[in-house]
Amino acid sequence: MIIIFYLIAFLPLVSVNAVATSTVTERFRPAESLLQTRAAKCARRTKCEQKPYSLIFDNNANYYDMLALLYLAGNPDFDLKAITVEADGMGTPSTGPPNMAAVAALVGKGDVPVAFGHIESLSPITTMPLQWRIEVDTFIEKMYPGGPNGTILEMSPDHLSAMSAPELILKVLRESQCPVLVLTTGPVTNLAVSLDADPSAAANIKAV
Repeated sequence: MIIIFYLIAFLPLVSVNAVATSTVTERFRPAESLLQTRAAKCARRTKCEQKPYSLIFDNNANYYDMLALLYLAGNPDFDLKAITVEADGMGTPSTGPPNMAAVAALVGKGDVPVAFGHIESLSPITTMPLQWRIEVDTFIEKMYPGGPNGTILEMSPDHLSAMSAPELILKVLRESQCPVLVLTTGPVTNLAVSLDADPSAAANIKAV
């Protein structure tokens, strides 16, 4: 009888406590989820603040662009994700991208995709004179096999991207887990066209 009395007396209390505990747990779940989300963001932020930084090199395949590529390739602070060549800069469509791909291969960055830019300038008056562009191409051609300067560069067509430069820029920005640096030494048409196509991609740019 005593046992039955205790069961009758305390079972409601146990039931109430169980319900209360369940309610408190349910109330704290959103807070727990929020803390986990914040912790994940902090871990991502910490990782993204560490070197090397992801980088897109947008250029116009001029002499100084090749020197800049040599610097970037040898600098441990940067992780080169793409090389994009301006269509309205010094490099011509036929030789600008292959030249940059050849230099990239020379310095151990042959796996970095190279793409050519938007064909038309957003401001046609800024397009470089054709004669200047031909002179740059002629200078670089001397470094290929059979040229007067000997074999310094080798063609690397396998690393030329089928995408346009704006498309490649957007691909890198969309797929990168961390904000990306964009170094541009040309007319900036490629970046302008890519962000015009998808303005939201700018949120994943660390700096230009």
